[in-house]
Amino acid sequence: MTEQQIQSKRIKELEALGYYVIKLIRTNKNGIPDIIAIPPNSDVLFSEVKSAKGKLSKLQEYRIKELQTFGFKTEVYKGPDPDGGPKEKGGKGNKGAGKGTTAGKNSNQETRQKEQEEERTNRKGESKSAKQSSRQREKGETENKGAGKGTTAGKNTNQETRQIEQNKRKREPTGRGRANQQSRAADKEKKGKRKTREQEKEQQQGRTQTKRQGRKNKTRAIENQQEGESKS
Repeated sequence: MTEQQIQSKRIKELEALGYYVIKLIRTNKNGIPDIIAIPPNSDVLFSEVKSAKGKLSKLQEYRIKELQTFGFKTEVYKGPDPDGGPKEKGGKGNKGAGKGTTAGKNSNQETRQKEQEEERTNRKGESKSAKQSSRQREKGETENKGAGKGTTAGKNTNQETRQIEQNKRKREPTGRGRANQQSRAADKEKKGKRKTREQEKEQQQGRTQTKRQGRKNKTRAIENQQEGESKS
């Protein structure tokens, strides 16, 4: 258990015994204990200090009545009036009204109810703030997820672009490759021209041979004709 939980437990135990319990938060005495428990009808004075024109709040009025039901003395101590009037003191609490522990228990019950209402209000506020914070977290997570998806898509797009560029580089020849391709093309062109020339040469030679053969045949025919005439 934490110290705060232990304090709450002890306050409930003392209130069940009829004590008027106060948890001290800030005092003019350093090192004073955390809790003060006063039995009913004790000779104790609670003094509420106000300026000359100061007024009690509703909560302060409720607390003063609560103290009076326990039989404690109370006062509202006001400072001097700036107009020169006398300072005022509040009356003492009615001890008879607070005799016995029954009134103290009733007052404790009212106090507990008010404290419970305050706790409920605080819990509602805390739950609202917790819901708001959870919604903000969910919203932030959703945005982060969306940003993450966008980043992944961007990475995939970049990878695809790089792959395309690499493939283009593979297909496109480098400086040496281009030179080799050009030289190969030039060689092919030269070879084609040579082949064409050779074919033309062969055709020319064939034509020449054909002409020669024709001439030979013609000469033989003439010679054969002449021989026949001489024999006759």
